[in-house]
Amino acid sequence: MRTLRAVSLLAVVLVTLAGSVASAQSSAWGWGNISGSWRIQVTIPPGASVCPATVPEPCVIAAMSTASVDGTVVQTAAIPGVSTGHGAWVHTGGRRYRVESTYFRFGPDGTLLGTSVTVTRMDLDLYSRHAEGDFTNTVFDLSGNAIGSFTGSASADKIRP
Repeated sequence: MRTLRAVSLLAVVLVTLAGSVASAQSSAWGWGNISGSWRIQVTIPPGASVCPATVPEPCVIAAMSTASVDGTVVQTAAIPGVSTGHGAWVHTGGRRYRVESTYFRFGPDGTLLGTSVTVTRMDLDLYSRHAEGDFTNTVFDLSGNAIGSFTGSASADKIRP
């Protein structure tokens, strides 16, 4: 009788654990998930330091981002003098996400000038294939002092096989 109770208890524990794992995997891999690689179009208003001063219209920059299930993110923007960004993402509710990445900034001669931190708020579509959002980029000098910032918008499409 004790053996039967122990086996029954073990079965309940295993079923509960299996359900928890399935639920976590469903959340991580299913609906409303930003994990994967994305093609991004970033639009920055005229006058931002990354846009040529002669451009009267907003400048558009191509970028790529890969978000892992563990909450990390790696991003690359086609901006001369800016490194690949490393950071993290978090689900903030519904289909909304917050992504924060830090980049190194370099002068034309390769000298390290400081860092840049971009905080992006994205809204994911119902099928987790497209996202739209806005961002704020804060520029820091080598001592960590904020020396400027700019805002913009982003539109992203998930890269799918």
